Amino acid sequence: MAGTPKILGQFVLGSGNILFLTVPVSKRWVVSMFHVSNTDSVQRAVRLNHVLAADGAVAVKNRIVPDSALPNGDFMEFWGGAVLNAGDTIWGLSDATGVISCTLYGIEE
Repeated sequence: MAGTPKILGQFVLGSGNILFLTVPVSKRWVVSMFHVSNTDSVQRAVRLNHVLAADGAVAVKNRIVPDSALPNGDFMEFWGGAVLNAGDTIWGLSDATGVISCTLYGIEE
């Protein structure tokens, strides 16, 4: 299956578990990099979950970034070939709203 390199999604975390991305029907995403930035002047906590379509709920078992401290003005990058199938979702939260930005890069098939 041929793929198209692209930004798969961009979002800003809030203070509660929020659904940010859902892989469209008949698509598959091969993630090459996930970039998370703290734009605040103080350290913030970040949590991200990859929920399989069959599971449907945020849980400890699908956490891809646990409650992690991200220093002010810093970023985290996660590299690798994670595969998200149609209906899979990305959820996230922070300890403050509007200061943690996330970008997911990869290939859509």
